[in-house]
Amino acid sequence: ISPYITSGSEPYVHHILVYVCDGLDNSDTGKGGNCDSEISDNMRNCLSQTLIAAWAVGGSDFVYPEHVAFPIGGPNGEQFAVIQLHYNNPEQVSGITDSSGIVFTYIDTRRQYDAGILFLGHAVAPVMIIPPNTNNFKTIGLCSDPCTKTYFPSSGIHIFASMLHTHLAGSGIKLAHLSTAECTSEGKTAYQELQPIENNPHYDFNFQQATHLPQEITVLPGDTLLLECKYNTTGRTGVTLGGES
Repeated sequence: ISPYITSGSEPYVHHILVYVCDGLDNSDTGKGGNCDSEISDNMRNCLSQTLIAAWAVGGSDFVYPEHVAFPIGGPNGEQFAVIQLHYNNPEQVSGITDSSGIVFTYIDTRRQYDAGILFLGHAVAPVMIIPPNTNNFKTIGLCSDPCTKTYFPSSGIHIFASMLHTHLAGSGIKLAHLSTAECTSEGKTAYQELQPIENNPHYDFNFQQATHLPQEITVLPGDTLLLECKYNTTGRTGVTLGGES
């Protein structure tokens, strides 16, 4: 998977997402538009289906391990791919033409394991309010043990790579992995924190690269994933609201 950023668009392309989905027809294709108001309901629904690629500022090529690949097509596969680009143009520069996207390299042999992408974090919404002039404001995103019990296979999932993403106020991100065990003496659930899956206390917005983990980490049903984001708004006089860019 390789990013293709149009020359001159580098200051404006914030991130790129590619989805595959069903439920579209020919009337939905060939038409772009503002994601909030100018696309069909079918297209909008596609943006909540299967994510197959993500790129953000500073990212470069990503190569899957030899035993893993993302399945595309086939008689029962999704029939449409939709690209969503987020632009950041606070100065309202006009006359920009952009053809950025993502280049996929595919093979015709299915590999041992199918890949997938798991999103974990804080909801992107203005209800996320970061106070001004603080250097240690934290938010938490949680994939709880009931969630993993419900949606993860009995053998668990195997995490082989991660990509951390926040905006310019972000200064550190940690993805914690907790196992659960029943505390029989009090009838409560106890949590044990394992080795973090990812921990970057010096996050840099300009280097958002998907990276391979030193070794695969298995997350079992009943485990908990906890994402902690740290923000620094030193020097800002107003609140910072959550948003797309």
